[in-house]
Amino acid sequence: MDVIASEALEVWIINRDKLQQALNQNPQLALFFASAIAIDYQDTIEILTRRLLYPIAYNIAYDLYHQHLDDLPIDGFTKGYLEAERFGTSDRVYRRSVQQLITLGLIIKEKKKLEVVDMDKLKAYLDAEE
Repeated sequence: MDVIASEALEVWIINRDKLQQALNQNPQLALFFASAIAIDYQDTIEILTRRLLYPIAYNIAYDLYHQHLDDLPIDGFTKGYLEAERFGTSDRVYRRSVQQLITLGLIIKEKKKLEVVDMDKLKAYLDAEE
């Protein structure tokens, strides 16, 4: 997996030897690092697995449901044209999947943003697909 910056950013480089020394001197810091890495890894594997096992429409619905709950490990992109890429598909397939959810009466598209019409119906759709 590649991470590509779409705008300028500031990067701080931590000296490997100093980091190793700090981790050895502060076990709490080492525990924090290990925990943070494990959580990020689990979140990434969960997202990857869901994207591989379920159709694009399900993943879009899942994403919208969890955006509503505000419990996504990774926020959506702020640029709408990147949404298809975020779901690992072409723009055409993404639009078709969104249209499928609109036809099912689960979402609407307002001001270039997807909105959930009925949260209970969306949750029932997700439960039925699992």
